[in-house]
Amino acid sequence: ALSFSQKYKIGIEALDKDNETLFFSLKKVLIASHKREGESPLTNMEALLYSLLKTVQSHSRREEEHLEKINHPAKEAHKIEHRRLEEEFEEEIIKTRVTNQYNMLADKLGKWIESHIAIWDMELKTLS
Repeated sequence: ALSFSQKYKIGIEALDKDNETLFFSLKKVLIASHKREGESPLTNMEALLYSLLKTVQSHSRREEEHLEKINHPAKEAHKIEHRRLEEEFEEEIIKTRVTNQYNMLADKLGKWIESHIAIWDMELKTLS
């Protein structure tokens, strides 16, 4: 199961707390999405997804502020990556209303968040 651990810490307290919150929110979505398949439907699945999206957006803005503060050379690319994810995430939520495949969306989001931290956020660790 996907969970926050030391390997995801980048040494910037506010961003580490955000990442831990992301993992916690994602775990709630993953658990709920997999319950949905064979058990009684979860009526708040979309609310959980939008809550996770809001967490992603808050984290993105805080990260962008940090990148601006340290005048990171890839700050614009990072911002573009954040907006791409946020738009794609919202589109996927809307599509999932029709397909009802919440578990596939949750798994996809988990892979994206883990990948984003491993690639983009870990670069910040080397600059801190």
